[in-house]
Amino acid sequence: MALDLTLMPFTSYIKTRDFLQDVNHSHILLQCQTNAYDLYKVIRSLVKPDSNAVKFITDQKQMSGYVGKHFGSYLSKNEDGDVGYGSTPTDNYNEPLMWVRASELLKLKDHPQVKNNQLNRAAWAYLATIDKDTPVALYWN
Repeated sequence: MALDLTLMPFTSYIKTRDFLQDVNHSHILLQCQTNAYDLYKVIRSLVKPDSNAVKFITDQKQMSGYVGKHFGSYLSKNEDGDVGYGSTPTDNYNEPLMWVRASELLKLKDHPQVKNNQLNRAAWAYLATIDKDTPVALYWN
């Protein structure tokens, strides 16, 4: 299974170090090439929302969840399928967009699909420079 991933660190969190539950957004798009189902499974296992999970970040202790319907990014699609800035509640497969802390993703820096891929190493290098508590949206395409 070939899947690509765009990591979107929450710009609103990077700027304010706070959760703005109705105005979270990302102006940062870190393209990754997963191209391997094993890395997909590992990253998906980091996100553990359940049926009672909140649809947005509620506190600093929450490690993963859904971004909610008001999350904005440059990967939004309008009715015609055109991509641009806007609300991005789902990924390219129309699955609810989820997030995980940068610290959790950084644990995967030695995974073969990360360390043996130049594009992925660059994305993980960027993650290493931001606050480790920063939520990062996972856009699968």
